[in-house]
Amino acid sequence: MRERRWSGTRPLVALAAVLCGLAVGGCSATSVDNSDASRRGFVTTPTTAARSTQAAASASPSAVGPATPGSTGVTPTPPGNPSGAATPAPSRRGPTAASAVVAPAQPARPAAASGRATVTMTYVRGGFVDVLVVGETGRPAPTGRVTVTDGRALSDVYALTLQPGQNGSTARTRVTQRDHEIWADYAGDAQYAPAQSATLFQPIYSVTITVGPVPARQRLGVAFTVTASVRPTQPGGPPLIGSVRFQYDGKDVKVPVRDGSASGSLTPTSLGWSSATVTYGDDDLYRGPLATTDAIFIYEQASAADLPTAAPAPGTNP
Repeated sequence: MRERRWSGTRPLVALAAVLCGLAVGGCSATSVDNSDASRRGFVTTPTTAARSTQAAASASPSAVGPATPGSTGVTPTPPGNPSGAATPAPSRRGPTAASAVVAPAQPARPAAASGRATVTMTYVRGGFVDVLVVGETGRPAPTGRVTVTDGRALSDVYALTLQPGQNGSTARTRVTQRDHEIWADYAGDAQYAPAQSATLFQPIYSVTITVGPVPARQRLGVAFTVTASVRPTQPGGPPLIGSVRFQYDGKDVKVPVRDGSASGSLTPTSLGWSSATVTYGDDDLYRGPLATTDAIFIYEQASAADLPTAAPAPGTNP
């Protein structure tokens, strides 16, 4: 028998082909030996080829180069990934229904009042301020409260309730005597927005008082008359509506002013020299009694024996 010898390179090539099938899962699409059942587990199946093809297709386009002759089309296993599966690209996960934040329900806000109200003020002699709040045509009269403020410094504040009427809603308040700088703030209601009036300026005036003539000597217990004239210090001021007070011997006589003057009847109650003070007051636009008196006059009260005796009437006995 003739002995056949192989060269040293052929067995090494066959061994490399078997190892390639074990490591990579098959170097080609054909089986190594279909007759050997023990090697069927190493045969490249369509599932393995499809998985390898899918892994190659899932790689980024920049990582996959053009195919070269003899290439199997399988992407090499990256370092640190022994499974051989392609690393999936990272994906951005959006919010799910379970993780969505639900804001709490907010209470419904009432609709803002759209009506416009007009606020005006009038100063009334006697020390009053009238407030008028007028709404829009076709709407109800304004309701609610109005605040009247008098003075920028040391203000007087008056809170009033409006009274609806045919021509609007009104309110009145008495104010303290002072130099007035007044405005009104309407708080608004369901129909009308808040509103403010224009500022009203109303100064306080002063007067000048003159008294006379005064008799030189008055009889004790006999009344005599003194006239006081009152004139505004500034011409063109409002009319005088107050009264004049005569104060003497602990007495107080008040006389209303008529046409700028007032006459008081005084009755002496003690002998000697006495004095009387005269002041003007009870007028909201003119200053009343001050720390110093407005006018002082001096008179003398004498007894009947000190006064000259009147001559008897003709035809009568003294």
